[in-house]
Amino acid sequence: MKNYFFVLAAALVCIINSGCPRDRDDLIPAETAVYVAGSENSGFLDIAKYWKNGEAVYLTDGTQDAMANSIYVSDGDIYVAGEEYNGSTYVAKYWKNGTPVVLSDQANDASAKSIVVINKNGLLDVYVAGYESQGIKYVAKYWKNGVPVNLSDGTTDSYAHSIKVRNNDVYVAGYEFTGTTAIPKYWKNGVPTTLSGFSNITYPIGDVYVTGNEFDGAKTTAKYWKNGAAVLLSDKSYDSYTTSIDISSTGDVYIAGSVRQLFPSGVLRWATYWKNDIVVDFSSAYAIIGRSIFVANSDDMYLVGYNYSTGPPLDLSIWKNGARQSSSLPYQGFYPTVNSIFVTN
Repeated sequence: MKNYFFVLAAALVCIINSGCPRDRDDLIPAETAVYVAGSENSGFLDIAKYWKNGEAVYLTDGTQDAMANSIYVSDGDIYVAGEEYNGSTYVAKYWKNGTPVVLSDQANDASAKSIVVINKNGLLDVYVAGYESQGIKYVAKYWKNGVPVNLSDGTTDSYAHSIKVRNNDVYVAGYEFTGTTAIPKYWKNGVPTTLSGFSNITYPIGDVYVTGNEFDGAKTTAKYWKNGAAVLLSDKSYDSYTTSIDISSTGDVYIAGSVRQLFPSGVLRWATYWKNDIVVDFSSAYAIIGRSIFVANSDDMYLVGYNYSTGPPLDLSIWKNGARQSSSLPYQGFYPTVNSIFVTN
């Protein structure tokens, strides 16, 4: 049986000896603000939106399908990457303070999955990772200030899901198909590193973390790679999934996702995140699915996801250091999603 890999989120570059670099260290406002990107469904179409401290901001008017996949805040400006249907194709774009910036050519389906903004010494660069169809194949790519950079040649399907920039090096995580098998990889400045071989790779500037999932034909297993070496997050007794990764300044590894597991309490439930490879049991909750995780500069851990313990309607919740915040994220429609969290403090 062939293994199928899906790198769903986050290539993260960290400096050895000093924890995780923060591209946003010089952009810290006076007080904490929590931003979440996602969507809600009107009953017919998805509407792209984000929440700031629980207050909803709509990015599209609901006349066409749209999705917000990633959010980044730089110097008070709010950037959200996603896609919107134009009547014939899905167009990759990002919104800056609600104003759309089109990335793809609008003739082919495309998606923008991850955004990062680098602001150093007053120079602003916007990087967006995603993919775009070319003929019958999808090509992994990123855009720098709107200029596309292809990461594959279009002979096989490939997808980019996350982007990080460090010391002018551009890291993009994704996967590329070989036949019917999806192979996880990341690209550094366009040069691919395949992760299925689990080879050890060390970079002098720091460590590269990539998280993803592997399906072996029976179970899906959450895992991550550090410098190419694989770390399993479950024993394959139950399905497990990862969606997001972040590293604290002290080197703690936080991964969002879910695993159906029998805990020492004797309760079978879906857990929501791992800290340093140990799954966290939320004793007061039956089912929590972590969608995105973020460690703020103060080393506070924020998680956004779905809280099924409260019963219908679906509860969109934020947890800080494991404690659920008192207010849920409001939504007006049906089938809401939360895809990305960003915290300024």
